[in-house]
Amino acid sequence: MKKAVLPIIIFLLFIGITILFIFVPPAAIINKLPFINKLTNNATLIVNTINSKANITINEKDYGTTNQKISDLAEGIYSIKLDRIADSTNVFYDSATFTVELTNNTEAIINIEIGPDNIISGYLLYYTKAPKSLDDNGYITVTADKKDASISIESQQSEALPIQGKKLSSGEYNIVISKDGYESVEFPVIVRKDLNLNINAYLFPIPWTE
Repeated sequence: MKKAVLPIIIFLLFIGITILFIFVPPAAIINKLPFINKLTNNATLIVNTINSKANITINEKDYGTTNQKISDLAEGIYSIKLDRIADSTNVFYDSATFTVELTNNTEAIINIEIGPDNIISGYLLYYTKAPKSLDDNGYITVTADKKDASISIESQQSEALPIQGKKLSSGEYNIVISKDGYESVEFPVIVRKDLNLNINAYLFPIPWTE
């Protein structure tokens, strides 16, 4: 009798698991498992505002205020909205929205300042996957919000932006992005093997003085 019941139990389990995977995405099931969750949801996002505070909304979910390091995020594309908290000057600030693609085992950084009249300054960094290589190289893709901006890497000769998939040896570099009439943005980056580091720079106009 027991031998007859066992195949029935196995068959019912198979049917149940099949139905579960049909109606519930496998990723949703995997991400609920405690140990698997830590392996699959391990991207990090750092959100800083330089001289102010801002409310953070990620994919329409409230994450409090800057500055924050948000860990254990799943790989994927995120919409990050920052709303500067009003100060005593009563200046109106528009929301700043950024799209970031998070990759497992990497850290993305938003480091900006929200000014009036839709002006923002600072930079955004995040990694995306690149083709596997036999050497120790990674890649960078760099854009700026102002036309005719340029980039200098480790104080070398400036190169016009944008640049797409520039190959660099893995390691740490100092980046300067500049344009006449605007304040330069300078920051360190880490180029990683088989990854493309995406850099978006936002330049602030130099105040005019007599």
